[in-house]
Amino acid sequence: MQGALELEVDVTANSEADRALLERFGLFGPPAIVLFDAQGREQPDTHVVGYVPPRAFEGKLVAVGL
Repeated sequence: MQGALELEVDVTANSEADRALLERFGLFGPPAIVLFDAQGREQPDTHVVGYVPPRAFEGKLVAVGL
């Protein structure tokens, strides 16, 4: 994951801002991973919610150029 920027957001307080963020990305709650391409564009088809086997996760990383 060299060259990747990781941002962690804690939405467990379930505040208005937390709910707005989840809605923005079409998520129902944590745990979730939202991936973006090198140009900063969200890649909705690569969202990860809950457990994903390593090979499947690797495929999502490859899809965004990592």
